Amino acid sequence: MQDQASLLKPIEIDVTRLPTKGRHMKIAISAEEKSALVKSFNLSDMADFTAELHISRWRRDGVNIEGELKATIAQPCVVTLEPVTQIISDGIAQILVPEGSPFAKPKLDESGELVLDPEGADLPDTFEGTVIDLSRILLEVFALSIDPHPRAVGVSLDDIYKSKADEDEAPLSPFAVLAQLKNGKSE
Repeated sequence: MQDQASLLKPIEIDVTRLPTKGRHMKIAISAEEKSALVKSFNLSDMADFTAELHISRWRRDGVNIEGELKATIAQPCVVTLEPVTQIISDGIAQILVPEGSPFAKPKLDESGELVLDPEGADLPDTFEGTVIDLSRILLEVFALSIDPHPRAVGVSLDDIYKSKADEDEAPLSPFAVLAQLKNGKSE
């Protein structure tokens, strides 16, 4: 996959200029960006890619990004190689804080071991400076939402790869094959 930074044009937000009530954004990508995503993620086609985001302040220096990414893609079925359409509709809920923020530091117990709460919230991600590139967040959500093994409805590997022996007679167990080899009767 090519460098993700070049797949989408930067969508930069200066966190020092966020309004008190936050900022609402609707994002749609260009045909060139769709083409780059199709090529980079080995897709057959992409009909649309849009996002609606609300960016607001979190605590003193942090940023809260909430919204939804929607995309319609087609990718080859892992069995038949025919295009399979997938509709992506994934929520975005991410908190970012400046590097060095105490909110980004992991919790340690008294012995210095990392404490993870599987039911708790994730640690906020960090950013450098005062500008956040939303395109990187959108790419991450998109990449994680794509089905890694798309399969057409009702298609099974068993339907495709039946051998002639399977059709004519019951399959031999592995032990029966070994017994034939031991007795010198190989097919």
